[in-house]
Amino acid sequence: MDVSIIIPTYRDNQALHKCLSALKKQTLSVDKFEVIVINNDPENQLRINSDPLNLTLLNEYKPGSYSARNKGIEEAKAEIIGFTDADCIPDEKWVSTAVHLLQEKPEIDLVGGKIEQFKAEDKMTDAVFEYQRLFSFNQEHYINRKGFSVTANLFARKKVFNKIGNFNSDLFSGGDFDFGLRAKKAGFSIAYDPNLVVNHPVRGGLKDLKKKKIRTTQGAHDMRGGAVLLTHLLRLLSPPLKSILKINKVSSYPVKIKVFFITWYLKLVECFELIHLSIGKENRNRS
Repeated sequence: MDVSIIIPTYRDNQALHKCLSALKKQTLSVDKFEVIVINNDPENQLRINSDPLNLTLLNEYKPGSYSARNKGIEEAKAEIIGFTDADCIPDEKWVSTAVHLLQEKPEIDLVGGKIEQFKAEDKMTDAVFEYQRLFSFNQEHYINRKGFSVTANLFARKKVFNKIGNFNSDLFSGGDFDFGLRAKKAGFSIAYDPNLVVNHPVRGGLKDLKKKKIRTTQGAHDMRGGAVLLTHLLRLLSPPLKSILKINKVSSYPVKIKVFFITWYLKLVECFELIHLSIGKENRNRS
């Protein structure tokens, strides 16, 4: 067994089916890897057609995707462990690309790859899609500048977990950043491979972006130990002028304007969520 693939899932059976279908089409022979699916809502009965995959289905009752991933890590048999999300569609060479790189380059301990985003809903506005495309999943930046990869597209040697431990299961967001930071401090190396590709659907609207911003703000707040700096709040209140160069990549001028105001609106959402957290008012859920 060359690699163990870990996929947490929460009430997204249809997307999980597409993800598993993509894994069945991998260029690496299915007898070379195992797939571990962790159901984080055990009351939701999963019915999976696993053939021809070597698939294990587990239940994790503690809420949170990082708790689910940790359950999978405990069951993983291979020395290389890969992670993706239930709503991702891996490229057909996804597993073989990661295995080849880690086997050929023993100096690399973790590798993350590219996340291609696509519209999953026709009703999605161009502005919301362009915002997501511009500001989400910049893996090359995350890996080369910040030293972590999101768990939608990450492979790591099992020895990394053996030394630094698993993901922080108390976090609902930001656990991949926390894990990457601990791995870096422990001396492990991470690389970015643009040929390691998963496809990720962009779904929802402005309301979903707001929910995500609140969740990620809470996760970052937890990792900072609850500290809120006044200077940070003031920066959030100001217009997103530093984002203009990136927003200019949008071809349509009306969409460009809308993306600018979405960016500013989400900065304000983050600001007010931090104020709520600082005075002890919070509403934590995984929606």
